[in-house]
Amino acid sequence: MRHTSTLLLGILFALSFSGCAADSQPSPAKRLDSRAPETALALTGLAGTGVPSLAELDALALSPGRQASADNILDGSAFLTASPGAVPSGSSVVLSAGASFEWAVYAFDPAGAQLLQVTVNQTNEVGQDYLAFPDYETGRWLLSPPVSGSAGGNLDYPGATNDAGVTYCAVVVPAGSSATVNTVNFITDDTPAPGPVTVDSDGSTGWFLRLAIVSGRPAIAYTDFGDSDGADGDLNYVIANDAQGTTWGTPVQVDTDGDTGHDANLLVVNGNPAIAYQNFDLDTLKYVRATDTTGTSWGTPVTVDSSGSVGHFPHMEIVNGRPAIVQLNWPDSLDPAVLNFIRAADADGTGWGSPVEIAQLSNPDDISDNWSLAIVAGNPAVAYADENAGALNYKRATDADGSTWGAAVPISAGLAQWNSLLVDGDGRPCVAFYESTGGPASGTGQLFYSRGADSTGSSFAAPVLVDDAADTGFFNDAILLNGKPVIAYYSLTDGALRMALAADAAATTWSDLRTLDTAGDTGAFPSLQPLGDGSSLGVAYHDVASGDLRFLGGIN
Repeated sequence: MRHTSTLLLGILFALSFSGCAADSQPSPAKRLDSRAPETALALTGLAGTGVPSLAELDALALSPGRQASADNILDGSAFLTASPGAVPSGSSVVLSAGASFEWAVYAFDPAGAQLLQVTVNQTNEVGQDYLAFPDYETGRWLLSPPVSGSAGGNLDYPGATNDAGVTYCAVVVPAGSSATVNTVNFITDDTPAPGPVTVDSDGSTGWFLRLAIVSGRPAIAYTDFGDSDGADGDLNYVIANDAQGTTWGTPVQVDTDGDTGHDANLLVVNGNPAIAYQNFDLDTLKYVRATDTTGTSWGTPVTVDSSGSVGHFPHMEIVNGRPAIVQLNWPDSLDPAVLNFIRAADADGTGWGSPVEIAQLSNPDDISDNWSLAIVAGNPAVAYADENAGALNYKRATDADGSTWGAAVPISAGLAQWNSLLVDGDGRPCVAFYESTGGPASGTGQLFYSRGADSTGSSFAAPVLVDDAADTGFFNDAILLNGKPVIAYYSLTDGALRMALAADAAATTWSDLRTLDTAGDTGAFPSLQPLGDGSSLGVAYHDVASGDLRFLGGIN
């Protein structure tokens, strides 16, 4: 059956010609303070590690062919000097310490610009490592606490550079640990703001996508229609080469069985990336998990549910230690359809339980990704819209497994679509949603936000208008940045990717509205994640005009 996915495809294809858009899992790396308390290694020259002293590095940086780099972003293999056991691997360097330390030192000349930060994009195969920064006021190195995955530190303190303005960053791997350094990014006050990156340009690609952080790097699962919008879809996966998403690897085809991979939802499950999605030909809900931590190779897809026309817009979370999915069952185009919850029988998702009914939805022909899933006060909860009933509702399970569900709590009585459920810094459930009086593309839709009255969502405050522009708020996705809600969404009026940032943690006002990308008609299916040290965001999205999959990082 061609239900919800067909509706979304039709809307976006129509927009392209309408003229209305003429113009963890591993945890995110912590931001480290360069003035962190010194550890036992923080001695002049990092005694016992083999790392040169600051004076030795200054002399080396003046040697022919060994000067400090003027490039803000250095490949891991572009070190000034390194330990004998450092092994370049393409543009990266592998530091695998046996009985002694392995290390690499990077030198940067900001050419008069003000130093702000340095970020090391790395993966730790075994154990942890340290980052070291210069302090020329004392002639000593400053050492970070142990880190695992991408991390960084501030360089805006007195003594961060030598008399010539050069600074250093050392990656120090202790015995028994191993790390691969991909890039080292020195950030200055004149560092250009990052622009959008084309991740995949295979004809018509990047549909129904979801962004997640996998092994410290942004990764995307999405539908690829290849060279033709009418072609069968494939399920694709791609992971960035670094924590900021500045460059990306080669996409992996995960499932090519007929028209499949629709409505992909990516999540790290028991350490490895996993995807819930719909096989469009078979009308089944599918699940597949990678066999490694970065998604290089994938297991055999599992059929989670085949009872009717199922798998529409699955949303997946870890529920009491196991993956669980909320999805729509619309058997034989009957009205009402059933919103179901299914939880895996094990931590990897190799087996699955039976569907549990959450709610019945009338008029599913108009339903377009109208539900979202989150863990609220320890139990799974959903926000969902019932178009004929004319309401946006919220339900929370009465137990941690999602075996039974409580009563519906009303959020809004309007015609709501495309909602995003999150838990704010105070532990309250909140919902961002698009609401209109005349349906999609009617010129009446706007973006709203409602906050729960308590930690369980027993009631919700009156919705707050976030963006009053007409027909904006499509495909919204909401997360927290520095404790404040942020929403990414598509504006139909100008065919642009937009973002709204709340002025406070309670999101009572939304004064910071931004347009992130306006190239042609762009910004469909935006998906947000915190990057690197958690102080900035990245967003993946579909460019309608070009058919490309795009990513924009460094948003703060």
